[in-house]
Amino acid sequence: MDTDELGLTIRTYRKKKGLTQRELGDLLGISDKMVSRWENGLSIPDAVMYLDICRELEIPSADEVGSGRVSPRRSIHTGRRLWITLLVIVCLITATVITSALIRYLAFMAADDKADPIIYRGRSAYIRESEIKSGYDLYRLSGMTEQEALSSSVAYFKELNSLYALAKRKGYTVSDREVKKHLSDLKDSIKKGNADRELSREFEIAVSSSGSEDKYWDQAFKSYKKIIPVEKMNADIERKYLRNNSMSDGEDFNTYYQEFKNKLVRSEHYKKIRPISFMKNK
Repeated sequence: MDTDELGLTIRTYRKKKGLTQRELGDLLGISDKMVSRWENGLSIPDAVMYLDICRELEIPSADEVGSGRVSPRRSIHTGRRLWITLLVIVCLITATVITSALIRYLAFMAADDKADPIIYRGRSAYIRESEIKSGYDLYRLSGMTEQEALSSSVAYFKELNSLYALAKRKGYTVSDREVKKHLSDLKDSIKKGNADRELSREFEIAVSSSGSEDKYWDQAFKSYKKIIPVEKMNADIERKYLRNNSMSDGEDFNTYYQEFKNKLVRSEHYKKIRPISFMKNK
């Protein structure tokens, strides 16, 4: 399938779903400009993205769309088969190099999943029980009821982990050195009394929830490995928004960004795959 045929197929099914290029881009975690390039035959998606497009637009291999010159039954089926074949070849080549490392990684993940199971799974993000528990404890200490604390924790991590998955896809990263520097600055600010009252209060609650200050900073390191890439992405989103909407203010951006996050969470289609063990006896 050539780029023109693929572009026509994507455009036809996008319009059939009633989506704009921007809305499709939001679902896929890419820009509307990239969707436009595909539809105009200027570029093509990679194999994984192509399968995501088929899923989001519900493109079946047996449907007939497009102009009389194009047979999507043939083009979609052939294109999908080609991309899957290429992906398999790449995986086989890579596997010869990383087999032993992969085995160790899968063993680690299996052990980690048993010790800290995944409770909610989305398309590209997931939430572990330890995350929900950490948020739950914080919200309970702040005065919420058990159900309020649980709901707030789940909502927070659906949002954070969805943003983190998107940040990773867009190439935002953070080094251990950056995280340590950030936490060192935060620690100094709190110890010297330079932090505002709200931050100091949150720190006290977090330390109480963790059991000790050392445990808190260990947990904070893991958290900021996610938070900092998200903050980098958010800063770029805000700059782009204000550049394209010069008459808008911060309040306008907050409204836009909240809707952006809501759409992102909805696009993950989170499903609860097991009960939360620490809530069983509550």
